[in-house]
Amino acid sequence: MDSFNVGNGDATISFSTTINTIGLARTRGIVFNPETTEIIFTCHSEDASGSIFESPMGNAGKLQNKRLSVFTEINLELLGTFKERENEFKRIDAFYFLKREKEAPREFGTTDNKEASDDFKTVMILKEIDLVP
Repeated sequence: MDSFNVGNGDATISFSTTINTIGLARTRGIVFNPETTEIIFTCHSEDASGSIFESPMGNAGKLQNKRLSVFTEINLELLGTFKERENEFKRIDAFYFLKREKEAPREFGTTDNKEASDDFKTVMILKEIDLVP
């Protein structure tokens, strides 16, 4: 699992993601306390790209020792054959960005977990990032 140093104080931390697919996608990001499951922040994609535009998650002090979990579901049913869907599954990637106020965003690689249904009509991606002080 990846981690991101949020730092201390009042600096605003922002999140965004880019999903690369020709399928129909939707994404939801959740920041929570892994010990209590208390939800701190949520965001979601606003169109069928699955991408989330830069969203402020809160200040660094509030986000310390929390976890960001990002779930993406991609529908490939509109693609023709099994082989076309399988090829698109292999091509799909996702990029996740966390940014501390006035700093360049840090990019996190594709996925911790990318799974497809047996017929490659549905793809699920999970990315988890621990937010450390």
